[in-house]
Amino acid sequence: MRVLITVLALASATGGLVQANDDTVRSAVRSVAPQANIEHIRDSGVPGFREVTLDGRIVYVSEDGKHLFQGTLYDIPNRVDRTDQSRTTQRAGVLASIDSGKAIRFPAKDEKHHVTVFTDIDCGYCRKLHEHVAEFNALGISVDYLFFPRGGLQSPAFGKAVSVWCADDRARALTDAKAGKALTPKMCANPIADAFQVGLKLGVGEFGTPAVFADDGRQLGGYLAPPAMLERLTRTPD
Repeated sequence: MRVLITVLALASATGGLVQANDDTVRSAVRSVAPQANIEHIRDSGVPGFREVTLDGRIVYVSEDGKHLFQGTLYDIPNRVDRTDQSRTTQRAGVLASIDSGKAIRFPAKDEKHHVTVFTDIDCGYCRKLHEHVAEFNALGISVDYLFFPRGGLQSPAFGKAVSVWCADDRARALTDAKAGKALTPKMCANPIADAFQVGLKLGVGEFGTPAVFADDGRQLGGYLAPPAMLERLTRTPD
C-alpha cells in the first residue's frame, strides 16, 4: 500500500510561526496555495499534524506550519484508512446539499436505497448502467442522475445534456439519448454547470463516469450490475 506520497517543506514560507494552532496551519497553506478554499481544519489522528480540506481535497499539515503531505493516512493498529473516512464524511455533506430538483430522477416504487450517479451522455459504461435502471428500481434502488460532461462545459456532451434537461420529458429524453437516438437541440436555464462543479468537488474527475455515490458518502464504483449495486449498498461500511 502506498501510504505517503509527497512531502513539501514550508519552513521558509512560515518563518517563525511555530504556535500549534489552526491559524498557523491556515497561514502555511495559503503561503503555497493562496487561492485555495480552506474548508475544514481538524484533528488528523497523528500527533503534530492537522487534517486540512482544500476544495474537496485532503492534505495534512504540521502544527508548526513547516511540512505538508498529501496521500493516504492509514491507521495500522485499527486497520482504518483515515483519509477515506474523511473523504466519505465530506462527500456525504456535499450530497446532502444537492437540490433534488436539479437531478433527473428514476424513483423506485418501494424505495429502500438511493444513489446519485454522475453521468455523461456519450460514456459507454454510463449507457450500459442506464440499461439496468428498471432493474435497480425493482430492487428498491432510486437513481438520481446529475450530468458531468467529461469534455467540460464547452464540449458537445454539455450541449446534449442541456437538450435533455430542456426536454418536456427529461427521463425519456435521457433514456433516448443514452440509446443513441438523435436529440432535438434545445436551450433553457439549466443546472448542468452547477452539477459539474459538484462532481469536481466529489472527485468525479478522478473516478470518471459513471460515478455512483451512496447517501452516506461512499463512492460505490463506476458501472455496476444490479446485484453488485445492491450488495455494495447493503454492505456494512468499514
